[in-house]
Amino acid sequence: MNNTTVVGKNDATLVLVFIIFFFNHYSLFIILDKTNHMPKYIDPNQRGRSAELSTVGEALNQLLDTYQLKAKYEQTQLIQSWERLMGRPIARRTDKLYISNRVLYVKLNSAPLKQELNMSRSKILALFLQEFGEAIVDDVVFI
Repeated sequence: MNNTTVVGKNDATLVLVFIIFFFNHYSLFIILDKTNHMPKYIDPNQRGRSAELSTVGEALNQLLDTYQLKAKYEQTQLIQSWERLMGRPIARRTDKLYISNRVLYVKLNSAPLKQELNMSRSKILALFLQEFGEAIVDDVVFI
């Protein structure tokens, strides 16, 4: 069975013709575009979303992966958990935190604390690795 339907009123309409073939319960859509005269094949059985149920966490991870925001999200989590990971005394002496090129910059208002944390840099990176399961930052710089 072959059905041909013309859609649109003028040449400005992008999609003009839908041709639908039904063969053994399989449908193939061919869309002809008048601007470049190239057929585009769309398989209706292959959809952008899956029909499976997923948890909110899985859906959020898929969203972050799709829009390539996972690294930025993890960096934000690291900054938000600074006080919990490092403790209240260090967090109170921290003026500013930011990440640039996978390097965490920490501005402290205490010179002795800055010196002490500089000597413990590898322990801090190990703590981040233990907490997040992967290396979010490659280095920590105390300024």
